[in-house]
Amino acid sequence: MTIRIIVASTLLLLLAACKETPPQINYGPKPHDTDFTATPESPQSRIVVIEEFTGVACPPCPQGHKVLAAIEQQYPNRVAFVGIQAYGVPQANPLDTPGNEIYTRHDNRTQDGTDLANGIFGGLSNIPIAGIDRTSPAGNLLIGRTAWNSVVDNRINVSTAANVSLTLNYDDNSRKAIIVVHVAYTQAIAKMQRLTLALTEDSVIDGQEGDGPNGYNQNYVHMHVLRDILTAPTGDLILSNYPSKQAGLVYERTFVYTLSADWNPEHCKVVAYVANDNGNDKEIIQGAEAHLK
Repeated sequence: MTIRIIVASTLLLLLAACKETPPQINYGPKPHDTDFTATPESPQSRIVVIEEFTGVACPPCPQGHKVLAAIEQQYPNRVAFVGIQAYGVPQANPLDTPGNEIYTRHDNRTQDGTDLANGIFGGLSNIPIAGIDRTSPAGNLLIGRTAWNSVVDNRINVSTAANVSLTLNYDDNSRKAIIVVHVAYTQAIAKMQRLTLALTEDSVIDGQEGDGPNGYNQNYVHMHVLRDILTAPTGDLILSNYPSKQAGLVYERTFVYTLSADWNPEHCKVVAYVANDNGNDKEIIQGAEAHLK
């Protein structure tokens, strides 16, 4: 009788050890993606992406902001902006005038923006300066503000090889956003490519040099302020198993993101763009911009 009990107990232990445990699925904040082939979409109009490098201790930067505002007015819904304040640039350091009359309430520099500046543009020597679709009309990806209008004029009607669109769902209670990026190729392209997804905030009130009657403004309205990059700062490789991406190929990626309590969701936008990763060719083939809510 004792032997039977021992044998039965041993068998139960073996069965328990061999029992398969189902995998735990946790979609968490990590993105998940998919790709498939569909009927090719009609090409979108180009959305020009401007990565602007600016700073609060930069006297000429407000003039650059005015140029961008004029471009936005000239081409409504055709230009997407990412305003980047980077570390290592003196003109982007927090502002603090003698006597502390004008000062920076919140440091808007980001490591993501700094890594983008270094990884894509090879660093910054001066600001204001911008990348426009990461093209180099004068042999340099970084362009001074006096040429911004003409470069945008030349880019605005350039055909695109892919459509990029955004679907967003934001919950006020949890401050959680579900962001779906949809990339649909409208013509064949045989280059490696990267997807960048950035979060920006408009109407950020803070100090700025170069504006106001005394050359400073404590209540300057900052636009397109980069808050975070949800991909790698230089973008994530996509569809790397497709050496040639044919018309009809669709790539979709879903992000789940919790907004910082310091940011106003009413003023936030999401900017997505796909760029070539082919040696010195870093051209942005298409972008998209949408309000968070």
